[in-house]
Amino acid sequence: MQTGMITNKNMEAFKPVLLPSVAQGLKRGLPITAIGLLDEGKAVGAVVGFADDGDVFSIASLFVAPDHRRKGGATMLMDALLSTVRAEGIRSSVLSYTEDLKEAKELEKFVKAYGGRESSDLERLYRIPIKSLFQSKYFPKGYECRSVRLFSELSPREKKTARREADKMSLKLRGGALATIRVMDSISVACFRGGHLLGYLCAGTNAKDQLSIAEHCAKNADQAVVTRLFKAFVEACRKEIKPASDLYLPAPDSRYDHLIEELKGAVNLQHNYLF
Repeated sequence: MQTGMITNKNMEAFKPVLLPSVAQGLKRGLPITAIGLLDEGKAVGAVVGFADDGDVFSIASLFVAPDHRRKGGATMLMDALLSTVRAEGIRSSVLSYTEDLKEAKELEKFVKAYGGRESSDLERLYRIPIKSLFQSKYFPKGYECRSVRLFSELSPREKKTARREADKMSLKLRGGALATIRVMDSISVACFRGGHLLGYLCAGTNAKDQLSIAEHCAKNADQAVVTRLFKAFVEACRKEIKPASDLYLPAPDSRYDHLIEELKGAVNLQHNYLF
């Protein structure tokens, strides 16, 4: 077996081992680093990632065909990838996976054997029973805040303002990461002051019909705004979502962990390993 860079020119040969979004990104010339694994000229694996904020490389996917596993292919891919990104001056790479991934256990064994160091300083994905949010002391029943509005209550002009100002926060309302989620206007919320967007929390259902928070952000990382958004979101859920449902919530940094883990039934599904 041997490794080699995947480019727009040879991408067709590697399509069987690439996610459709990766193939499309390479075709569009996005800054994706992709390395393929070949066995007698046949594509049998690939590792793909991108530079995150310039100093950390995020490994988006690592795949080896089932009939070629346990033959050193994944090690060859990781060695080639880390050699490539370190030559570009990036000293830290991260590979993440979630427990609901079909091959999570197998991947966990590999990354630990390869030398990955588990990190708790990176984004995690929690599964939380909605009932726990309703019962939590953090989310009082009947909460109201004039500056926070449901998406369904926004006028066309306010929605236009929200999209424009969200772009300044490097987020896109109903775009980017939100393209993979069916946004629910009845529980998604935005915070305004003097006609300006201070932050928003966008929620809906993903491809598996799981209730998820796709993105939440506050201008200048204002925690008071984040708190108001979450309280208003939970209050909206009381009216729209069954208590037996689960919520999938990304925690952008360790400040949220101790709060989330106090909620009954909260489970961290995402694990991050640094190399």
